[in-house]
Amino acid sequence: MRIIVFMVILCSSVTLFGQGLEQNLDKYWQYRQKLVTQFMLVGDDQGYSQPASYINPGLERMKWSDNTIWLGWYIGTLATEYHLLHNPRYAGYHDGDSATRINENINELYFALKALIRLDETAETSFTWNSSCGVPNARNGFFIRDDVPANFTDSFPGYQYVDADFVELNYANEMSQDQVYHVLLGLALVKQFVPDTVEVNGFNLYQEAVDQALLIGAWVHQDNWLIKNPACGNKNVDRGHDASLLARGLSRALLYLSDGTVDYGGDVSGLGDLAWTNLANPSPLITTDNLHMTMALAAIGEGWGTSTLNNLVALADTNKWFAYPLLYIALRDTATVSNYQTHKELIHVWADSMLNEAPITGPLSTYPNQNGHGYGVNNRFIRPRVNHYAGVNPGEEGHQWNGLDYMLLHNLQLLVDPNKWPEQEVEDTTGITEVSTLGARIYPNPANSQVTIQLDNDAPTTLQILDLTGKEVAMQVLAGRTGTVNLNLIPRGVYLVRLTNQLGQQRTQRLVVLGQ
Repeated sequence: MRIIVFMVILCSSVTLFGQGLEQNLDKYWQYRQKLVTQFMLVGDDQGYSQPASYINPGLERMKWSDNTIWLGWYIGTLATEYHLLHNPRYAGYHDGDSATRINENINELYFALKALIRLDETAETSFTWNSSCGVPNARNGFFIRDDVPANFTDSFPGYQYVDADFVELNYANEMSQDQVYHVLLGLALVKQFVPDTVEVNGFNLYQEAVDQALLIGAWVHQDNWLIKNPACGNKNVDRGHDASLLARGLSRALLYLSDGTVDYGGDVSGLGDLAWTNLANPSPLITTDNLHMTMALAAIGEGWGTSTLNNLVALADTNKWFAYPLLYIALRDTATVSNYQTHKELIHVWADSMLNEAPITGPLSTYPNQNGHGYGVNNRFIRPRVNHYAGVNPGEEGHQWNGLDYMLLHNLQLLVDPNKWPEQEVEDTTGITEVSTLGARIYPNPANSQVTIQLDNDAPTTLQILDLTGKEVAMQVLAGRTGTVNLNLIPRGVYLVRLTNQLGQQRTQRLVVLGQ
């Protein structure tokens, strides 16, 4: 049987891509670099790891608005990026040094999840500007939209003004339904694409993402699907407090996120079920906001059962919101998704056209003039199509958007249709072909001081760790199905683990060593 090999591409001059694919990958990494250098600071301090909605150098202004929507999409982008960086099927996806890019990805995801948890853990005391508000902070699922301080632009030369819900001293910073559902979107992608063994400083990325999702869901559910502010007498939040009409969709999303252990379905009213059923089909009565919230929930939780993809494609058509059908498929095995083959061409043609038209310098508004691209709004998958090419409001001239709509679309497109990525029989400088006739699990990967090997049989197995010149840097014989390898003496970098057992079976797999 012929083995098709997907190996790490070490020479940047090797071109494996079609013109559109290569250009879109270049745009992706340019957008990513711009995001972390111009729209945010990465870290664990107040305001950090929260991407701004827009920057406007001409106005010297940065804006954090609806910030947890962008945080959800940022987390989702990082989770999908994690998978693409680690899967040999997508060799060449990274730019530059792969070990550096992998390390940056893990750290960014760690700090993004920490930022979301911080917005929960500090939410209650953020309302002390009102003397009638204030209870001790608690991680309970109630969160604020951002914690960006008024002096945050001190870290961004050339900017003087911060627009952020946190500094407004009103209730605009409360969580609301749209924030909740797009945060869950990102957390669902962590659950799907980040292994449950990946830890940073003892912080398990998978488990913390799932835990936070379930805390948020429980908070929305606990008072008859009315979102409350516990800091201010348990009042209804000012915006989007009544989740009862989307409760069926949310309950199904939480079933997915909890692997079936959290089921609030019995608490959905008959009116809620009727509303959810009616939302499955396009209607002029469905507002734009209700539509993107509905589609996000349905994509996460397979909201309408086996007809979900049909419904999502029909709902996507008016505004060309094909990110949601892609999200739905990415969270599942394409072979098990009903009617994927029926809709495949339509979904990917639209996704390709949206990726191809994105400007190389990043999304921006030229309001009120027509753009040559559909990225004239802060997120084309929550704004109506009529605004995609001309913006929404006066005063948007010169706004540069964060580009997370492009970045997540880019990754979902590759994940759902890996055949877009070229199949190449390529060897790197080791001359070693990656094979996998031996069943084995190697984790965590990336690893710091130790890696565990789990084999699918008891045959004695020789393990070799090779650098990318083919030089052996470690060797060990595994006598059972499970063994551990100490990595403390191995320098940081990318290596190949070669396993060969006495039955003649082999496996060669990439391992990233992060070091201590």
